[in-house]
Amino acid sequence: MTDGDFICSIESYVASHDRFRVVGYNIPRAYPMRMGASGQNIVDLVDKSVDAAAAQILQHYRIQASRAIYRRWRPLEEVMHTYLLETSDTDPSTWRQAAIEINHLFLNAGVPQEMIEVEIVNPSLSNHKTSTVLPSDPNILNALESTRSKTVNFLQAYAPSYWTSVAFHMRHNKFRPQEPKKPTILVFFRIAACTRFEYLEQELKKHLKHDLIAPFAIEFLSGEIDLGMDNPRPMLPRRPIGALPRNGDSLGVRGEKFEAGTLGGWLTLRWPGQTRRTKVAMTVFHLVSGQKTPDDPVLHPRAVDATTSSNKTQMEFPAAYDRKFAIEHYNDRLQGKLSQAQRMAYQKELDRLVKHDAKPVIGSVLYYSGVRKNSKGRRMDWALFETESTWTENIPPSAASFANPASRFPSSASAEVFYEPDASTRIRRFGKMQLGGWVVKSGRTTSDTSGEVNHLRRSINWQAHNRFISEEIEVMGLNSDFVDGGDSGSWVSNEEGELVGMLIAKDSNASNYNIGFVSDIGDIQEDFEALCGWTFTLP
Repeated sequence: MTDGDFICSIESYVASHDRFRVVGYNIPRAYPMRMGASGQNIVDLVDKSVDAAAAQILQHYRIQASRAIYRRWRPLEEVMHTYLLETSDTDPSTWRQAAIEINHLFLNAGVPQEMIEVEIVNPSLSNHKTSTVLPSDPNILNALESTRSKTVNFLQAYAPSYWTSVAFHMRHNKFRPQEPKKPTILVFFRIAACTRFEYLEQELKKHLKHDLIAPFAIEFLSGEIDLGMDNPRPMLPRRPIGALPRNGDSLGVRGEKFEAGTLGGWLTLRWPGQTRRTKVAMTVFHLVSGQKTPDDPVLHPRAVDATTSSNKTQMEFPAAYDRKFAIEHYNDRLQGKLSQAQRMAYQKELDRLVKHDAKPVIGSVLYYSGVRKNSKGRRMDWALFETESTWTENIPPSAASFANPASRFPSSASAEVFYEPDASTRIRRFGKMQLGGWVVKSGRTTSDTSGEVNHLRRSINWQAHNRFISEEIEVMGLNSDFVDGGDSGSWVSNEEGELVGMLIAKDSNASNYNIGFVSDIGDIQEDFEALCGWTFTLP
C-alpha cells in the first residue's frame, strides 16, 4: 500500500490534521460550529454525576483543563451537548484515554451517546482555521484565478460526485491572530463523502505545482452549499399583521408549512414601446419551486399567463411556517401571567394573525428562471410574482443597523464606509456588484446585515440540479452572519443605495460567520429580458 492509498471520510481526513483536539467517541466534528447554553437538566446532571469524577480523571492523567458544558452544532447536523475541556498542555498522548473515561461517566448517568461528546482541546494549538476575503493584490488574485479551471477539471476527473465547491480565501487560525493570513484554495466535499483524500490532495498539489508556490496553500474541508429554506429558524413577523410587507419580509408558497424565504422588493415590468405596465415583486426561484434535493427535476424557465393559467403558484405574506409559529407564540403567552395591558396587546396580535391566516395570499407567480446557468457561467435563480395590492417603493436597510463601526469597515477600505440613508431614502437605481466592495441586505431571518464581497468568485458544483458548475459571488459578514436560512431572496444594495443583487444561497463551513452567495442584478435583468422580451425598472 502506497502512502495515502486508503479510503476515509472527509470528516476523518480533516480530523487527522489536528493533533491537539480529541473526543471520547468517534472523531471531532469539523469547525466552525455554533455554540449555545445547555439546558438546566444537563447542567444539573454534570454537577451531580460528572464534574467531580471528571476532575479526578484529568488529575490522574495530569491534564490541567477548564470544564464546561455547551450545546454545539454544525449545519445539517444534529445538536449535541459538548463537555468541553480546554487546556494549555502540549502533550496530547493521554487525552484520548481521559476523554473515553469521562465519556463513560455520561453514559453511566443515562445520557445517550448520540446526545453527548467529550472534547479535550488546546485552542491555541488546535487547527481551527477561518476565512476572510482576499486582499486587492493583483499578484495574489491572478495566481489563484489561474488555478481555477485546472482545479475544477481535476476534481471533475477524480471526484465528480464528491466535490461541492472551490473557494479562494485568506486563511488563519482563529486563536492565533498574530500569525500571517495565507491565500488558500479551499476544496469542499459532500458531507460524509469517502474516498482517498490524502492521495487526492497530493495529486492536486502535483497538478498545480507550476502555478502555486509559497505562501499559497490547499485545504480540503467538509461542506455543502445550502439554499436555506427548509425548516429555517421560525420568526415572528417583523411588523404588525395587517400592515403591508416591506423589503426583507417573510414570504412563502401558499400552504407550504415547512419553508420560508424573503421578499426581495418591487419592480415594474414594461413592454418596449408600449404603455403596458405590470407591478411585480421578486424572490428566488427555489422558494417558488421548493427544489432542494438531488431527486428534484430541473424546472425550465417559464412565462405564466396570469389571465388564463388555472395552476398558478400563489405567494403568501408572511410564510405559513412563520404564521403558525406566531399563532403558537401568542397562544403560549396568553396562558402565562400578564398585566391587563399585555394581555390585550397579545390578544390583539393573535386576533390579527387568525384573521390574516384566512387570506394570506399577496400575488401569483408570473415568470421564473428555472434552475440553470447563463452564458456567463452563473446560476439563474429568480422569480417574479404579480402583486398589485402590495406594490410600493423599496426601502433600503436602516443606517441605525450599522452603528457598530466594525459593520462598516471592510478589510479593503482605509476608512469606515459612509452609509446614511434617512427615512425618506428609497432604492431608485440599479448598480453593479463590485468585487471587494461593501454591501448590505435586509432579510427575513437575520434582518439588516453588512458584508464584504470577496475578490474572486466561488466555483460551485450544483449536484442537486443537473450537475452544472457555476461561478458565484461570495459575501462575507463583517461582524455577524451575512445570511442564514430563510434569507434567500433578500435584495443586496451597495454604499450608494443602489440595488446590486439578490441572495440565493449560503455557506456555513468556511468562516466564523455565514457566507452569502449573490446573483448580480445585471445578470438577472439580462436573463429576464432574453427570456420574456420585457424589461423591468424600479418604482
